[in-house]
Amino acid sequence: GILIKEFNSLRDFELRIIEKILKDPSLELALFVKDGSQNKSSKNKLKRLLKSGNVIGILLYRVQLIIEKKLFKFNSIENRKEILNALNEIPTIDVKPTRDRFFDVFNDEDSDRIGTYKVDILLRQGFGIIKGKVLNVAKYGIWSFHHGDNTINRGGPPAFWEIILKEPVIGVTLQQLTTELDGGLILDKGFYNRHWSVLRSNRNILDQCVSILFKNIRKLQNNELKPTKSTVYFKPLYKSPTPYYVVKYMLGFYLMICKRIYQSITTKVLGRRYQCWTLFIGKGNFMEATLHRLKPIKVPKGEFWADPFLYEHDRQDYIFFENYSYKQKKGKISCGRLEKNTLVDIVDVLERDFHLSYPFIFEEEGSVFMIPESSGNKKVEILKSPIKFKPKSTYFKYGIYRSFVSRYKVLHGKIPTQIVYYDEVRRGTKIEDVDRNINPKLKPVD
Repeated sequence: GILIKEFNSLRDFELRIIEKILKDPSLELALFVKDGSQNKSSKNKLKRLLKSGNVIGILLYRVQLIIEKKLFKFNSIENRKEILNALNEIPTIDVKPTRDRFFDVFNDEDSDRIGTYKVDILLRQGFGIIKGKVLNVAKYGIWSFHHGDNTINRGGPPAFWEIILKEPVIGVTLQQLTTELDGGLILDKGFYNRHWSVLRSNRNILDQCVSILFKNIRKLQNNELKPTKSTVYFKPLYKSPTPYYVVKYMLGFYLMICKRIYQSITTKVLGRRYQCWTLFIGKGNFMEATLHRLKPIKVPKGEFWADPFLYEHDRQDYIFFENYSYKQKKGKISCGRLEKNTLVDIVDVLERDFHLSYPFIFEEEGSVFMIPESSGNKKVEILKSPIKFKPKSTYFKYGIYRSFVSRYKVLHGKIPTQIVYYDEVRRGTKIEDVDRNINPKLKPVD
C-alpha cells in the first residue's frame, strides 16, 4: 500500500516507483491511503508560516527554488497520464488524521480500516510525521525515505545543509518508521554526489532512491532483509534555513553561475577546455607502470575522451570510449583501432539525444554486447553490437541507417526489409578521397 496526498501531486520519482510496482509480476499494489484532511492543512499554512518565526528565511528560500527551476530544466516522466489513469483501478481509502504541527496522528478506526487490506508494506509518499497504531498495521511496517544520512542530518530541507556544511556526499536513508523522529529502523542507505545547486542535488537523490527501495524489496522477498537500529544522534535537528544561511547559499550559487558563464565564453572564444579528459596508452602491468612517461592522445578541439574499454578481435585491438562534445554538452560512444600507441580509423558507433559514456563491452556466446551509461534516459540498455569491428564497415552501415532508414521510418512509420547492394565503397573526409572521376590515382576497391 502507498500513503499519498493526491494523485496529481505525485512527483516523478514517486510515479516511477508506482510504475515499477505495477509492472513487476511478483508485486501487487493493493491500496492507496489518501490524505483527506488537505483542505484543512491548506488553511493552516499561513498560520504555520507566521508561527515559525522565520518568515523571511522561508520565503527567500522558496524564491530561490523558483529561480533554480527556471534555470534548470528536467525531463518529466513521459507516461505520467498513463500511470495516473491506471491508478483509478487501485482501491483507495481517505483518512483524516489529527494534525498537530508536523505530526499526523491516525486514529484507531482509520488504522483498522487500513489493516483489513493485510498489506506487507506501507510506503510513505505523503503525510507528515506519522503517529498512531497505523505504524504497525502492515506486516513489515511503514517504509519511508529520509533524504539525508540520518547519522549526520535529521530534519531538512533535503540537500541544503549538506551544501552549506560542505559534506562530500548526500545520503539517503530508507527506514521503517517507529515513534522516533528520523530514528526508525534502518533498512538501507545510499550516498550520492553533491551538486552546487540544491534543486539539482535534490533531483538527483530523488531519482537515485528508487533503486534503493526495490533492492530492499528483493531482500525482503529472499528473507535477506536485516533492519538495524538507528545510532545515537548528537547533532542539531536541522530546520528551514534562516536568512543568513539562505543568503550564504545564494552567494555561492550565483558565484558558481558567473564562473560557468566565464568558462562557457572562454570555451567558445578561446577553445579552452575545462575538466578535460584524454586517453593514455601503454603496455605492461598498470600497477607497476611509470605513468608520467606516457604521452596523451591528442584530442580534437571541443571534445574530451574518457572511459576507454579495450577489446581484442581477430588479433586487432580496438578502444571504445566516451567522446564528449563541449558544444552539445553530451557524450557519444566512439571507437578506434589501436596502432603504435595511438588510435586510428576513429568512428562514432552510438549517439543518442541524451548523454552516453562508459561503454562496457563484453562477449557472450559469440556475440558482442555493450552496456553504456545512459542515466540521462533513466534506463539501462544492453545493446547487441551491429558492427564487425571494422571501422570502415561501421561508418558505412551507420551512414545508411542515418540517411535512409530513419527518414523512411518518420515518413511511413514502418520499415520493410531492406536489401542494399553496393560497390566501390570508400571512406574519406573530402570528395577527392572517394571519387575516381576526380582522382584517377585511387585504386579499385573489391
